[in-house]
Amino acid sequence: MQMEKLAATARPETGKGPASRVRAQGLIPGVVYGHVEAPASISFNRRSFEVLMAHHRGGNAMIELEVAGDDKLSGPTMVKAIQRHPSRDNVLHVDFQRIDLDEKIQISVPLKIVGNIAGVLAGGVLEYHLRELLIESTARDLPDSIEVDLTDLQVGQGFRVGEMKPIENVRVLTDPHRYIGRIMASRVAKGDAKTGKE
Repeated sequence: MQMEKLAATARPETGKGPASRVRAQGLIPGVVYGHVEAPASISFNRRSFEVLMAHHRGGNAMIELEVAGDDKLSGPTMVKAIQRHPSRDNVLHVDFQRIDLDEKIQISVPLKIVGNIAGVLAGGVLEYHLRELLIESTARDLPDSIEVDLTDLQVGQGFRVGEMKPIENVRVLTDPHRYIGRIMASRVAKGDAKTGKE
């Protein structure tokens, strides 16, 4: 997974009042925690964060925080929670978790279906059963997404987690018997079969 960089500033004041003043300056308040270090408050540019997160829609974002004048706060992190305004949807607050790039973590990663699926080309419909997989890997080896090629899947067939090819440096924790997807006959095709239409 690509490591993005984000410039930030240590924020000595906490609470709703100081956080509101930070937002009024076009910044986002946040907190960094984990790895036995005490939680620390930071702030960072709203636009920079939004551009960065646009590259990680539906995925996990690893960010190298560069906190001005504070090497202890700087370092690799993962975005763990984003609080948004209920109606305007703008970001209000972000939680970052410190990570060790060589330490194994368990995390859900999006699935990406690829290939011109034979059953779909024949008129079937792809029914999704899973949109992501639970995996274990080091943060350094964490993939942005996992591709699954369903090219040869025919109508009436399914593809299970256990049928995936091994992924280097990644252990899949999702039940291997679970379906990722199945190709179902379309309603039109079912209707034609019942009425005897060709």
